[in-house]
Amino acid sequence: MANHLPISYNDGTLFHLLRHFSIVNENAIQCLIDRGYSEALIDENLQIPGSKFHNFFATDIKSLMLQCDTIKEITSLRQNGYLHVSYEFESLKFPKGIGTLGVISLEALKSLTSSQPVLKKNRGHLLLQATVSKLPTTNLLTLVLKEQQSSNFLITAFPGPAALPLPSTKFSTEFNETCKLFWEQQIFLSLI
Repeated sequence: MANHLPISYNDGTLFHLLRHFSIVNENAIQCLIDRGYSEALIDENLQIPGSKFHNFFATDIKSLMLQCDTIKEITSLRQNGYLHVSYEFESLKFPKGIGTLGVISLEALKSLTSSQPVLKKNRGHLLLQATVSKLPTTNLLTLVLKEQQSSNFLITAFPGPAALPLPSTKFSTEFNETCKLFWEQQIFLSLI
């Protein structure tokens, strides 16, 4: 890890990460239920389109962290108060990739057969979306961490390269504009 501190997380992190797992194991689901999350809310978040880890790669945060322990990071960068750490896994070990990409650049879309991109409401924003018959896969993984004194707190993790957050009024005007420009060049993918 970039500064070699242990990674910490809580049930809020696990709940957020539901959207990035294709399947979540029973222990993780039970942990969320025990902490007051309803099965309906858990299922709803599992269904959110986006980049998802294959179930043979990781089915909860613990299995994800174990995978990260087996490999050295390839890049890390600090952005808007967060540390973004990326890993690339061997295609020999994961020939089908570690997960699918639910977001790609408009440039990368040119190499896929897809529907015509349309603007749709997604997470409170009008974002480009298209459908494909098969989602592209990746061997890249990104962790987003909040650096703290004794540990790095896991904010999110997803298959694929580092990305900017969706625009938010919480950000500085300058960073918010940077996020808007980034997302104008990205497209969400879903299966036909």
